[in-house]
Amino acid sequence: MDGTRRLFVAVDLDETARAAAVRVARHVAAALEQGRARGVRWVGAGLLHLTLAFMAAVPEADVAGVRDALETPMATAAFEAELRDVGLFPSQGPPRVVWIGIGDGLTALEALHADVRERLEARGIALESRPFSAHLTLGRWRESRASDRSRVQAAAPRGTLARFPVDRVTLYESHLSPTGPSHVPLAQSALGPRPGRVNQR
Repeated sequence: MDGTRRLFVAVDLDETARAAAVRVARHVAAALEQGRARGVRWVGAGLLHLTLAFMAAVPEADVAGVRDALETPMATAAFEAELRDVGLFPSQGPPRVVWIGIGDGLTALEALHADVRERLEARGIALESRPFSAHLTLGRWRESRASDRSRVQAAAPRGTLARFPVDRVTLYESHLSPTGPSHVPLAQSALGPRPGRVNQR
């Protein structure tokens, strides 16, 4: 082993949103199977999440610093987010990833990403450089064709798919194996109270 760990910070779905995403994935999978699409790896229901920050190779000595970065509550207030519409990466040609987008709550999610990123970078933690794109990955192709795009677009539901509360972020460690990935929670950080909500404790 190289002495590094795969970590990521994510927003989890509640059961209602998770069930909605699974229904969408099954619907799209059925349409693709009719077209004999090959090699789509669907994300397991228990692994569905919105990634805020991904760290591909964190040295063992830096893991405690990542935990500490999430020790205090986030500056972003808790909010409600909306799963809306289905999209594909890349935007043209044979697709590689099918995902659900974010409608309401997108601005707050981007602010939450910026909060997490600032905390991690302040501790010298290296993050992937590509711009943040809020989405829920449903599946990835090993091999795709241009016709897969039209089948997904024809079958995918549009509009609001689910709404869910965002009140905390979770630090996970990702383990890869021949049977698929597994995610182990390492730490959590709560978001601030929602505006207008009084803490009655």
